[in-house]
Amino acid sequence: MALAEADLAAARSTLTNAEAVIRQRQTALRHAEIELERTVIRSPVDGVVIGRDAEVGQTVAAALRAPVLWLLSGLEGSPSASP
Repeated sequence: MALAEADLAAARSTLTNAEAVIRQRQTALRHAEIELERTVIRSPVDGVVIGRDAEVGQTVAAALRAPVLWLLSGLEGSPSASP
């Protein structure tokens, strides 16, 4: 009987540890998904890219003035937009 109780206690301990590992990995996955989401640059306006000054994977540093990443055309109110 004592052996069965010891086996049960060991199995419960193994289960508790496995559940903790699952929670840690789920948290790591959520963190990775957030970090991936932050790597995407979305435009707040519609337009056509006519020039690109940054390559995929390139690191760009912000200074006092924001760097130009893309030149867009067809934006309402832009000099290249048609009236």
